[in-house]
Amino acid sequence: MLAKHPERFDAAILQSAGFRLRENRDTPMQSVPYPTNVPMLIHVGIEEKGHERFNALYEDGIAAFALMRKQNTPVTLVIDPASGHGTGNTRYLTIPWITAVLEGKDSQGVTRECERSEQGNWFPDQVVAAKGEAFAALGNVPDFTPPEQAPKDLKTTTSDAGITLTWDATPDWESGIQTFRVYRNGELLPPYTTPAHTEGELTEFFRKPNYSDTPFPPLSKMKYTDANVQPGKNYRYEISLVNWAGLESAKSQPVSIEVP
Repeated sequence: MLAKHPERFDAAILQSAGFRLRENRDTPMQSVPYPTNVPMLIHVGIEEKGHERFNALYEDGIAAFALMRKQNTPVTLVIDPASGHGTGNTRYLTIPWITAVLEGKDSQGVTRECERSEQGNWFPDQVVAAKGEAFAALGNVPDFTPPEQAPKDLKTTTSDAGITLTWDATPDWESGIQTFRVYRNGELLPPYTTPAHTEGELTEFFRKPNYSDTPFPPLSKMKYTDANVQPGKNYRYEISLVNWAGLESAKSQPVSIEVP
C-alpha cells in the first residue's frame, strides 16, 4: 500500500517489515520501492539477528534504512535491545515519534550519528531523538510525566459486602495503567486488586504488559470493594491512576455515599 499509494500516508511504522520477496534475499538489496517524502519508522528486534526465521527481516530492515537515508528519506531506525520479532515496548517510542510527525514538528527534523548510515539516523525533533537514543540503549523510554487524565465516572453502591466502587479511566499513552489508588475521606485505602492470570490469585497490577496487542484473560475490572464501613456513616471516595513509571494522576471527582 505504501509503495502503490504514498499520497494516502502521512507517516508509516514498519515493524519487522518484509522489504522484498523471500526469493530475492540471496543478493544485496539495491533499492526500496517506497516514497522519499513519507516519514518512516523502521523497527527491528536484536533477537531477530541470527534467528533462523527472522534474520532476513532484521538484515533487510537495516539495509533498507541505509538505502533510504542515501535518498534523504526521513526515516528512523530503531533496534530494540530487549525483543525479537514481537512488538516489545516499541510503543514508548512509536507514540511520541508519530505524534511529533502528525503535529508537524518534523518540518526540519534532526539527525544523529549512526553506524548504519553515513547520513545519520533521522528524527522528527530533538525530543524524539533523545527518546530514540534512550530506547536503543534501554529498550524503553523513561517517562517523567504523570498521567494527564484522572479516572472518571466514579460510582458507588452498597451491599452486605460493603461499598463497591466502579469507574472508568483512559490509559496513560506513554506508560499505560499499572494500578489504581483508592482514597476514602482523603486517606489511602488498602491496595486495589484484581484477579490474576493464575486462577484463584489476585494481583495489584491492572494489566501487566505482555508484548502483545491483546491482554491475557481474565480481563481486569475497574472495581473496588471497601468492606471496612459502618452503618449510618458517610464516606467520600476518590480514585487515581498510577502508570508503569510509578507516576500518579490527579484524583477523580469525589463521590459521597452513606451506609444504610
